[in-house]
Amino acid sequence: EKILTGSERMKQRPIAPLVDALKNLRAEIEYLEQTGFPPLRIKGKKLEKNEVEIDGTISSQFLSALLMIAPKLENGLRISIKGELVSKPYALMTIALMKHFGVKVLWNQNVIEIPKQNYVANTYNVEPDWSAAAFWYSLVSLTKDAEIVLPGLQKNSLQGDSVLTELMKNFGVETNIINNEVVLKKSQ
Repeated sequence: EKILTGSERMKQRPIAPLVDALKNLRAEIEYLEQTGFPPLRIKGKKLEKNEVEIDGTISSQFLSALLMIAPKLENGLRISIKGELVSKPYALMTIALMKHFGVKVLWNQNVIEIPKQNYVANTYNVEPDWSAAAFWYSLVSLTKDAEIVLPGLQKNSLQGDSVLTELMKNFGVETNIINNEVVLKKSQ
């Protein structure tokens, strides 16, 4: 039995859709304060049920959580996504990372199936956050002459915010990606 809690701010973050999905898999989870929010009491057990439905119109973080535990469940997991999946790039990033570590994932329309299997240890370089790059793009857009180098960002990133390279052209910011470095320049 474990208690999962967090800072006062974390206790304000709604987690009911994930908890409901886990309870549908027969997890034993109890809210300790406010229903739908941490802290939680979790009683550890093997989850043998292998089908769950999750609302795709809510945070992709809940889907990612289910995806990551799926290979370790007794019978794998079949996830049905209800509604339009928001933040699909984040779900795709999760699946790409899982595949990098040897997990087989089958995604057909609104159903994702992951059989029971093991993750395989592998080297992985964590890409910097394209969302954080937005601040640097904004800074360059406000200057007359600037050049900033942001190391590690990938040209073919799965991160949705990599669209900055195109959007910021409208604000006079030119992006060049050379050897995993993003070079931002103010174009005249």
